[in-house]
Amino acid sequence: MPAAMLMQYWGYVLAAIVLIAVAYWVYDERDPEERAADTTKKVGNRAARATGGLVGVIVAVLLGLATTIMQTGMELGELAMPLLDFVGANPEVSSGVVVAVLGWLGISGSVPISGVQFFAIAITLIGAAVAIAAYTDDSTEV
Repeated sequence: MPAAMLMQYWGYVLAAIVLIAVAYWVYDERDPEERAADTTKKVGNRAARATGGLVGVIVAVLLGLATTIMQTGMELGELAMPLLDFVGANPEVSSGVVVAVLGWLGISGSVPISGVQFFAIAITLIGAAVAIAAYTDDSTEV
């Protein structure tokens, strides 16, 4: 029960810990002979020292994650280039694969598609692929 309550109200618990720490730092740093601005500056410096290591670790972890995600994206982009070259060079095969995957998804019930819709999509894709192949055919007749 207490652990569930802590998980539910973790923000309030964290805020209370921060407030208690700041109140202690103010009590510890306060000198009646100094101005309040000096005490504020001392407490601010102490808070910066206390959280500096944590912030540095968080920034390092986030930077590492961002770099990993960016590198993975670049690698996937490099892997996609041969696939895109294949699709561009073989539109008939590519459209056949797309029609087959769409049919498989329709049969398995993953995509709600009727027979007429599937037929229309298949004819459109295959027709477009044949038109692209005919338009880009660079063979010359003698």
